[in-house]
Order: sequence, then C-alpha cells, then structure tokens
Amino acid sequence: IDCFEEYHETYCNAKPRLEIFRRGKHFSSIPLRELHDTDAIVARLLHIYYEPTVRKIDTKEDLNKLLVDNIEANMDIFVGYFSKYYNRAHRMFYESFPTFKDLYKFAIFTNISLIHPKLDPVMPLDYMFKVFHCNDTIHRTNETCPHTYFNEYFSSHSMFLFMQRLKLPVY
Repeated sequence: IDCFEEYHETYCNAKPRLEIFRRGKHFSSIPLRELHDTDAIVARLLHIYYEPTVRKIDTKEDLNKLLVDNIEANMDIFVGYFSKYYNRAHRMFYESFPTFKDLYKFAIFTNISLIHPKLDPVMPLDYMFKVFHCNDTIHRTNETCPHTYFNEYFSSHSMFLFMQRLKLPVY
C-alpha cells in the first residue's frame, strides 16, 4: 500500500509494519523492528504460513496427547524448541517442513523441560531439536516413543541429512 498515493487509515496511520495480504485480504501484520535480518524475515513468514499445521506444545498433557495420537497414526514427530523465535534455527525448522511433512508430524515446544526433563528451564539454550520415533513398532510403548536428539553442527544441510538418515531402513 502506497500511503502517499492512496491513504488507508488502518494501514497508514500506524507504526511501521509489514502488512501481508493473501488473495486480496489482510492476512497478517509484522512490526518492522522485528524484521532485523534475512533469517527473521523468512522465519516469520514461514511461521505465519505453516502455523495452522504445526502444533504448539505447552504442557506435559499436550505432549502425551501428541505421542498417543502419533503412535496410533504410526508417524514420527519432529519437534523444535526455540528460546527466541524468528532466528536461523526457527527458519531451518520451517524450511524443512515442506520436504518432510509426509514423513514427520511437526511440533514446537514452548517449554524446554518437555524436550529434555533434566534441563534447567532458565538454561540459556537457543534451540534444540528432537525426533520421537512413534513409527518404531518394536521399541515404542502405548504411551511413549523412543527419541533421538539432533546434536550435529547446525546447518540446513546437516539437519536435512539427519532427518533423511532417520528414515533409512535398518539392516
């Protein structure tokens, strides 16, 4: 919207924001101060786009329900924890979604103790990724699934290789 050409009270009389429209309708609004680098811009846009399909897990009960649902569906779960959103790790999480959405259920944890019970909730950990192997019919139970942490050097390439390796057959 060019406020000098065509003035709109809703969009032109506010603090600087990125207004996102989809099919001619207002979809979302982002303060420009939050878009400080490329990773923040891409992560924010992907988060807005994929938010309806990526579950947010806040409590132990939410986690238990997610595990039970995916045990029944025989679907592995790829989860991410982020101390702050809209950074490189957050961007990579959402960039992996279109490639692996048929192989993994994606979820975001908002509480670090859900992803690793022994970690201190105030520990300065920027991100952590974990895969619950709910498709592993040999080692899972009716209430929990074995899991693997992503602990390699962080890059999109290493994360994609990690996710692909987990789907290779075991001989």
